[in-house]
Amino acid sequence: MSFALPVVDVNVHVFPWPFRHLPASSPRQLARELRAQTVRTAWVGSFESVLHRDIDGVNRRLTDVCRDHGSQAPTKEQTVWLPFGTVHPGLPDWREDLRRCHEQYRMKGIRLYPNYHQYRLDSRPARELLTECARRGLIVQIVLSLEDTRTQHPLVRVSPVDPQSLMPAVQRLPRLPIVLLNSFRETPTGKLESLCRAGRVYVELATLERAAGLERLLTTIPADRICYGSNVPLYYPSAARLKLNSAQIGQLQRKQIASENAESLLRTGRNGK
Repeated sequence: MSFALPVVDVNVHVFPWPFRHLPASSPRQLARELRAQTVRTAWVGSFESVLHRDIDGVNRRLTDVCRDHGSQAPTKEQTVWLPFGTVHPGLPDWREDLRRCHEQYRMKGIRLYPNYHQYRLDSRPARELLTECARRGLIVQIVLSLEDTRTQHPLVRVSPVDPQSLMPAVQRLPRLPIVLLNSFRETPTGKLESLCRAGRVYVELATLERAAGLERLLTTIPADRICYGSNVPLYYPSAARLKLNSAQIGQLQRKQIASENAESLLRTGRNGK
């Protein structure tokens, strides 16, 4: 399979990670790495989302950097950067933050960090947020983990999100598009399979490990529910590309995972009108 197969990377962050230096965290370096991996479109969140409380400031800076360093249409020289802002349902003004993401910043979706923001996905605030996202036709990305627990700073120990707490919302909102990020680190595949069967739930490749990992995954989760994701800059950007290129899978499945599933999600949303 050609290395040049274009991909849509649904798991990208920009700006410094607060706990250690990452080579590709600056916008200029990140743009270079995305081009090197032939990323046609990147769904970009902000590392500032993790600890900052001024969520609108985070989303505004993210929108600006995506406009300044991405292009409006994919080319060989530039990648489209789509900002996925953050909403924290534990903060009092979250509805206004969500409105601005959708109406002012024209975002295609939002990215949630339930473990760092300390709320459960089956809590009342989270239910209300997901309901409002469904009403607005937004894609919801849920970060189940960011950094491996073994490398976390001792004062900031954050456990992975239990995806099963999402099941009531998926059953209640089966058409809400949800993309789980970094979902394979400590989550049994069976839990993910049940979510994918219950609604429009997708997973991505970043934390998929073991030999023949993608081939094994396809025995439980269909190719039309798997997206390409790198978790760059926390992970080396080439790791996800190698997983996709080396997998012994069919051409149709490879194209679905590389870009078609993510592009289909963008087309079916009602946002951005």
